[in-house]
Amino acid sequence: MLSLGFAGVVNNAIVSGIELTRAAPDLSWQFKSIASAPKGRYEAQGGAVNGKLYVLGGYVNTSIDATTRSDVYDPSTNTWTRLADMPEAITHAGEAVYGTTIWLAGGFVGNHPGWGTRHVWKYGTLSGTWSPGPRLPEARGAGAMALVGDELHFFGGLPYADGSQHRVTQDFSDHWVFNLDGGTTWEPRAPLPTPRNHLSAAAINGAIFAIGGQHLWDEKDPLDVVEAYDPTLDVWVPMPPLPVARSHTSASTFAAGGKIYVVGGSGPGFSQLNRVDAFDPVRDVWSQAATLPAGRSTPVAGWFSGQMIVATGSPEDLVADASAWMGIGVD
Repeated sequence: MLSLGFAGVVNNAIVSGIELTRAAPDLSWQFKSIASAPKGRYEAQGGAVNGKLYVLGGYVNTSIDATTRSDVYDPSTNTWTRLADMPEAITHAGEAVYGTTIWLAGGFVGNHPGWGTRHVWKYGTLSGTWSPGPRLPEARGAGAMALVGDELHFFGGLPYADGSQHRVTQDFSDHWVFNLDGGTTWEPRAPLPTPRNHLSAAAINGAIFAIGGQHLWDEKDPLDVVEAYDPTLDVWVPMPPLPVARSHTSASTFAAGGKIYVVGGSGPGFSQLNRVDAFDPVRDVWSQAATLPAGRSTPVAGWFSGQMIVATGSPEDLVADASAWMGIGVD
């Protein structure tokens, strides 16, 4: 196991010394309902930027139709505002925030089952506009993306969504990096050791964590696998597994307060989890941080000055929900 609490030797590879941010104390999270999103959706993308939660695209009904609609929640006023629509209806994109810009890479295009895409889109939260980014080397959906320094890392995924005419037959382990400080193309890096899709990612203390996911379209048997990537050595190593196997947390996994939080998701039997689990890289352990008011798969979640906001997602298979909650941590 790689412990990020010290420099050492793991699996015959020297693990670089990493400056650690002391994790926030363990808190008891109390959730309350806040203004619902204007449109129920699941499998949306999004994240927290400058104290607001962005919800971009997603599926909107049991027919699994995709939307380009995008909205933002402002916790200071408990209100939602509609944003410029996405350039195309994309779900299952890798997502990361760089400054005030939300990056989306790959994804499935259109209604289910959609084909994977190489497209990369940037949403400028200050300008309120969308613009294209450098295309991925190959089409991928249901992969994950994380930011370390000025580099975007995208890994895992599938070339298309599973459908009766085109069954998925292979998970991919490709790992590509794009340097936001002058880069022009995505470059290959060490492949993900456990190929998978519908995983999530977060970066903390200079390392990237690939969390959970599933093999092929096996939604009833998710993975508890966690692997960490050291960009200075271009090496992946195994980490302590999730307390509960899960997938479908790509927009509800984030680092804050010195910990990684994984909110909701799909558990064994394709159950909708109400757990919030946290990883402390100093102690090298996972623990349950909170319980949501209800189970929720594929929500969008973020952290705002000690508050956790969770919005949209699916309370049961293919049901689009607009509910939103705010969690406040107390000693």
